[in-house]
Amino acid sequence: MGGGKSKVIEEWREGSEWYRVWSNGLIEQGGIGTTASNGTVSLTFKKPFATSSYFLYGLMDYSGNSTISFKCVENPPKTSSSATLKATYCINGESGVLRNTSFSWFAIGF
Repeated sequence: MGGGKSKVIEEWREGSEWYRVWSNGLIEQGGIGTTASNGTVSLTFKKPFATSSYFLYGLMDYSGNSTISFKCVENPPKTSSSATLKATYCINGESGVLRNTSFSWFAIGF
């Protein structure tokens, strides 16, 4: 079964940001950000991916009765070294953006 096990070959951490590179080329990285007044946050990866085909996820600790989502903003486009996320909410039929709000983000890919 399988051709061996991947190992972490490089790690970095500064403040809330971090990344980990695996021997098979997989890159994991994340951090904590704060949305701007328009609900967006621009991320610049400390360890660029080979392509823009990585998975990016934002997560917020919120105990209210609402649905919170993060989506990649189409303009500017997601690149191998950066992306822009937008935090939105939907509660009781009303929706909007989450301004000046802290959240965690995670990206994984090759």
